[in-house]
Amino acid sequence: MTNSTKLTSAPSDRPVPFADQLRLAVAAYLARFKGSSRSHAESDLRCYLAWCGERDLDPLAACRPHLELYLRWMQEVGQFKPSTVSRRFSVTAGFYRTCVIDEVLEHRRGRADDSPAGAHQRSPRC
Repeated sequence: MTNSTKLTSAPSDRPVPFADQLRLAVAAYLARFKGSSRSHAESDLRCYLAWCGERDLDPLAACRPHLELYLRWMQEVGQFKPSTVSRRFSVTAGFYRTCVIDEVLEHRRGRADDSPAGAHQRSPRC
């Protein structure tokens, strides 16, 4: 005798609570990875989310200046090596790219200087 669980979808007109929306966005991003790559991406993203939490900043409402502050924090306070800063920021940018693809965040076409990393990466703007 086997028991099966029937999955039903939630009604689309119900808003998703913030904590669930962030959790789903993180899970969607991390699902792209497997093995040690997933562990490293999760660790890097956890660092950014902890930084946001320490500042009472909703990661899904962060703007370009917040991301620049995170970069400076990693460099000056965390004193991370340039390769670590680059990798961690790349993970953060990838998270936001996935949020735009999944329509968690609105895509806004901007100028080249709208993103700390340049025009090829789209970061949330204010």
